[in-house]
Amino acid sequence: MISLLQRLSDDQPEDLNSEWEIKSNWIIDEIRMLFDSRPRFPGVADIPDITKTVVNYGLEEGFASVSQPDTRTEILRQRIFHALASFESRLFNVDVAISNVQLPRMEFTVNAEWNDQLLSFSLIWDDAMSTFYLNEMA
Repeated sequence: MISLLQRLSDDQPEDLNSEWEIKSNWIIDEIRMLFDSRPRFPGVADIPDITKTVVNYGLEEGFASVSQPDTRTEILRQRIFHALASFESRLFNVDVAISNVQLPRMEFTVNAEWNDQLLSFSLIWDDAMSTFYLNEMA
């Protein structure tokens, strides 16, 4: 399935078998874009009609009411899973696991099925910089 983001960045959209579409690593680029984005307004994920819209696209990074590191890590794991479930319907059997926590860095391993392949990547959250780093795994 070709995404809207891929179509908008395709210089030859009429050619469905173009080499770019076959060889590109666009799924990773789009996942990276998801985790580099933040919802427009904090708390909109709780409004049912807005949950899966562009207003809520990305990952909420605020932890205003949570001070315990273990709780923050689990909340972030749940947010990662929810973002993938809401905005990456091409992924199946998604598993998000906490793999390493050494504050201010929290590392998660994400495994999912995509196009009959296993997609696996490491997602590192830098709590001090409010930034994700995505590393594709073999």
